[in-house]
Amino acid sequence: MARSHAIVEPEPLTQQNCRAWNLEYDYYLTVQTNGGAWEYAPYQGDCCLLERGKIDAPELMIEEARDEIMYTHNLRNKDCIPLTQEEFTQKLADRNEIQSYRMKQFQQSGHDCYLVMQLHQDADPALRFAAMRYLNKQNLAPSIENYEILYRGNLPEGKRSVPQAELLEQLYQKFNFACPTDYHGHSLSVSDVIMLNQDGKISAHYVDSIGFKELPGFLDKKQERSSVLQTLKEKCDAPECNPIVCRKARAEHEL
Repeated sequence: MARSHAIVEPEPLTQQNCRAWNLEYDYYLTVQTNGGAWEYAPYQGDCCLLERGKIDAPELMIEEARDEIMYTHNLRNKDCIPLTQEEFTQKLADRNEIQSYRMKQFQQSGHDCYLVMQLHQDADPALRFAAMRYLNKQNLAPSIENYEILYRGNLPEGKRSVPQAELLEQLYQKFNFACPTDYHGHSLSVSDVIMLNQDGKISAHYVDSIGFKELPGFLDKKQERSSVLQTLKEKCDAPECNPIVCRKARAEHEL
């Protein structure tokens, strides 16, 4: 009996303006419309943001925009598994949990160890590759909130007796000329941070244009400020009111 051949239907185009896909678990891709253009963001399989971009092609449907993005980023042979926004948001939340867990492991380690941290893609561009002298002039300071952990490693036995400046230089050389195979960041550059845990004493060191600068308050998180929206909600909670545009005190509403 002759075998029947299945007919592969082309993917239907949709009118959606925001979608996410899993690209064979190697990458994730989000695409959304904004002001007539398609904004996109590819992520590594661990949900580390790689970049943000935009294509000015309002005539394309969202799946066509996705295919164009995949083609220009050499991802065209990847199968696309659709994700709901809720599913992708959960994956990002899981990544944040993993980052917190890795920091906790580092801080509570019974061995001397180190972290390599780099600015995440959404950090202020003014911070990227900025020398400490420039940051000081701009009244800016490195904050852990702008960084993500790229690598954690143990320090070899006997390194405790090595002067800290020499140890940092050794790590700098390692992550420029002999990177571990499981390290996926760029070579160590200005604005990166190395954290050390030596005999339970934790310190953070900024890669400067010349040498390193210690960051005594790097682990101190800034006090969270209430958002404008939350402030407005506290000011007015009338059920028919839009708190984003309302400026009335709640007692002034005629309900």
